[in-house]
Amino acid sequence: MNLEHAIAVLRPRTPWEAVDFGWQLGKRLYRPMMAAWFLVAAPLALATLAANWSHPWIAVLMLWLLRPVLDTPVLFVLSRGLFSQPSDLRALLPQLRTVLGSELAARLTLRRFDPQRSYKLPVGFLEGLRGRPRRQRAQLLVQRQGSQASELTYVCLGLELVVLLGGFGLVFLMLPEAMHPDWETFFDNASWTHPLWGRIAFALFFIAMSVVQPLYVCGGFGLYLNRRTLLEGWDIQLAFQRLASRARAALTAALVFIALAVPVLPQGALAQEPSTEVEDAAPDASWPDIQVELAVEAIDSIPWTEPSEVLPEPPGDVHGELTKILADPEFGWEEQDTVWQSRSPSRERDANFGWLGALVGQLAEILLWALALVALGFIGFWAVKSSGRIAVPQSPTKKVLPTELLGMDLRPESLPEDVPSAARALLGSGDRIGALSLLYRGALARLVRGYELELNDGATENDCIRAVRAAQGPSRWFEGLTRAWQSEAYAHRPQPVQTIEALIDEWTYLVDELSPGAGA
Repeated sequence: MNLEHAIAVLRPRTPWEAVDFGWQLGKRLYRPMMAAWFLVAAPLALATLAANWSHPWIAVLMLWLLRPVLDTPVLFVLSRGLFSQPSDLRALLPQLRTVLGSELAARLTLRRFDPQRSYKLPVGFLEGLRGRPRRQRAQLLVQRQGSQASELTYVCLGLELVVLLGGFGLVFLMLPEAMHPDWETFFDNASWTHPLWGRIAFALFFIAMSVVQPLYVCGGFGLYLNRRTLLEGWDIQLAFQRLASRARAALTAALVFIALAVPVLPQGALAQEPSTEVEDAAPDASWPDIQVELAVEAIDSIPWTEPSEVLPEPPGDVHGELTKILADPEFGWEEQDTVWQSRSPSRERDANFGWLGALVGQLAEILLWALALVALGFIGFWAVKSSGRIAVPQSPTKKVLPTELLGMDLRPESLPEDVPSAARALLGSGDRIGALSLLYRGALARLVRGYELELNDGATENDCIRAVRAAQGPSRWFEGLTRAWQSEAYAHRPQPVQTIEALIDEWTYLVDELSPGAGA
């Protein structure tokens, strides 16, 4: 991730301005974003409808439950397109399985009903955090903008309902009046369960979801970028980088000017004796004294008055006076109240909610049984584990090694077979940056696989040094290589050829013999 390659200005914003920033980013990357969306959404919708062709209402429910699957392809395009990296389908297809499978079980179960889902999604998908580090990172994010993330969910939900109801209105507007259903008996005789209405509802729901869901992911990503800008000072880092570039340009211009001006200076000016008289350069002007007058108006104190003196108690019988006042015709009148009643009370059912009440009752019963089963399973697992009589098998966790760090491809097939010889050839041709870059990338590829370093996609050079030191690898050599590469690539300070040759020579007995798993 190179902040200098961002296609938008990264600066602190208000929460709703950050949401608008995410929407503007989605507008900028609209074509690749929607291509990634329909690449996954269209097959999923067709498969869901085909599996429930006779019961399309079940297909609507299934598509609604599976919609978190569609968030990560959109986020993939946004996160890479923001920093000018390839984000089209050619970049997405090789990584589609990883993109869709990132925390899929958690996104479909525990986090499915989280109102801050789009705000927390980049924590696991982009930063690669799991378990307790992810929870701590998410808690840090929601300390600010957490309420706005929930409000974004409710706004998008309302917008989706508007699009859905508008679609239904458009359908009925286009139909002839003779084909309109009899709304008085539409829900009583279960006409709404006809497959045709369900398929129309499924198509309209898919259209509404395709309109609103990408906006939801864009808004959450905008809030996430704003929070990281505040936490990590991205705007300050970019400002310092711009200042450094300006300083280097000014220094270069000054050196060129001095080099051109020195040969043409007159000899008398170079041989002029310095003056022995030193005059004081004290300025004649004096700063006037500034006087500030503060006018204070006196406020008279207000004496305290007892409530009994302000509102004295009325003499006489208070209840009698009140009864007399209420007996006055002006305080008594008749009024007519209108209420709604059925024209056919005999046809009224008992107190129930019809099909809607039955559906809600069935869903509530299913939810209660599911919660009861989960609770029983958790209690049984805890009892077995705490007793110690039965050993609970622990599935071995396979570490997923990163294939890309700091924008560098770490796959073995992307490197030459003899890295030191290739680096020495680049150095011989005068390309010091290329030699150090190849040496650094090759060292990262070997050390990551040899010592199984735990590094996420957002790791920095210092994180790599700490990981090598923690794995008891060649940390001193790797730190020297990192500093030399940073000085040459970032600070543009040329490194001595002898230093680079020494780093290449030390590769042979520190890294070259390292095979995958050697440090595990």
